[in-house]
Amino acid sequence: MCEPERCPEEEDAFECRYLSWEELEWEGGESPRAVLQEALNGLRSDDWKQHFTSLQRIQALAKFHPSLLADDIEDIASAVIKQAESLRSGVSRNAILTTEHLGKGLPAEMAKVAVTLVPPLAQKSVSNKRFLADGAKDALSALTTEEAAGESVVMALGSVASDALDRKDSGVATQAAHFLEKALTSVRYSASDVTVRAILPTAARLLDASRPAAKQTAQRIVSGLYDASKAGALGGLLESVTDGRLKRNLQTCIDAIAKKKRDDGKAGGSTQGRGGIREFIRAQQKAKTVSDPAVIVVAGKDRAQNGMAAQSTDVSGNPSGNPSPRCD
Repeated sequence: MCEPERCPEEEDAFECRYLSWEELEWEGGESPRAVLQEALNGLRSDDWKQHFTSLQRIQALAKFHPSLLADDIEDIASAVIKQAESLRSGVSRNAILTTEHLGKGLPAEMAKVAVTLVPPLAQKSVSNKRFLADGAKDALSALTTEEAAGESVVMALGSVASDALDRKDSGVATQAAHFLEKALTSVRYSASDVTVRAILPTAARLLDASRPAAKQTAQRIVSGLYDASKAGALGGLLESVTDGRLKRNLQTCIDAIAKKKRDDGKAGGSTQGRGGIREFIRAQQKAKTVSDPAVIVVAGKDRAQNGMAAQSTDVSGNPSGNPSPRCD
């Protein structure tokens, strides 16, 4: 990945070498368990150099002995991501790289640590230090592959996007939306109805985001859910939401998607997409998939149930008279 370089902001000759997955090697000698214990002890020390080398030991373990890390992945992930906040930018960068390697080496375990890793990585993805931002995006990419992405990752990204909208942090909201779409694509939009009902309100709010990239991502998410026949969740959300602007935005988007598919169907002889909003509501009523409207309204901070809670705040900051966003 990188040639050895002097750690940023350091006067001595300690070399920071950030190792790509392909460059990682197992030196042998000590047992893997002993290496893990030394690494955890090093992360608890006050010596930043030990922090750096301990992170590299965990990277090597993730590649060559991932099963050893699996049982304690929550504690290990917490210890690693803590170093991402280090004032030593070299250590922070290496900690972020370590989360990427954990995602590659233990993809099946990422569901257990999504809530721990996703929020700080999303925040780092907008760092004004480009090497930290780029590293965080690479790490989030590793967590949203077909092997690693799952309901927990989807829910964590939806929650981060919702929290960012609450704070009017358009940068984090845009990045979270991007990786939410990537995670949904990786699972082929096959998330459960519970998860869909939790993330849909956030997607609806993103339709009104200040950044065009976030709006366009939200449009693709809603379109993907439409294609995945999530009619019950979509119709249930539209019936239960109380915020007029939020409801109008989502309805406009779904109607535009339905019209486009109707037009495409006419050209190809298909009837898919006919009926727009009414089709969704009828399907929802027939399937009776929606139970508690409070779970559906808008995803928020309380993760007590399904990792999301209800909100209905319009955080766009745009005048209420602005037209609803297009979804084409």
